[in-house]
Amino acid sequence: MVQDRAALLACYAMLKQPGERLQSVSEPCRTAIIVDTALGIIGNGGFQYFFEANFPDDPDYSLFIEAFDRVGLSEIAQGMATLVTMFPFEAPHQSAERRLRFLETGPAEFEQAAQQLENSIYARTDLDAIVDDFLRRSTAS
Repeated sequence: MVQDRAALLACYAMLKQPGERLQSVSEPCRTAIIVDTALGIIGNGGFQYFFEANFPDDPDYSLFIEAFDRVGLSEIAQGMATLVTMFPFEAPHQSAERRLRFLETGPAEFEQAAQQLENSIYARTDLDAIVDDFLRRSTAS
């Protein structure tokens, strides 16, 4: 399994080259990096940390949702999509201040949905393998 992580590490290495941005790496690498980054943030502080984060260029949350779907983690993608729709305003990715206010005072339904999705993510032991397998399949074709 260590060899499998090498593909993801190679993807990250592309971003360390001068002038490289996420948009300039291959689609499989971009997808894997997006999923791996999101899982790292969620693993460190749940969806609270994820939605508190200000990502470069304020990407729409659909970027993350679609990436999870592409690697085969549709249930996480659907759960994230549900959470995003629970924000009471359009384009939550564009307004850190409003997102933070909502997270501080958000409804119990949001917190429960986030907690359920977090629990299902934390219970999984195959997430790295799924991302690695996606990269392997994508580069083999």
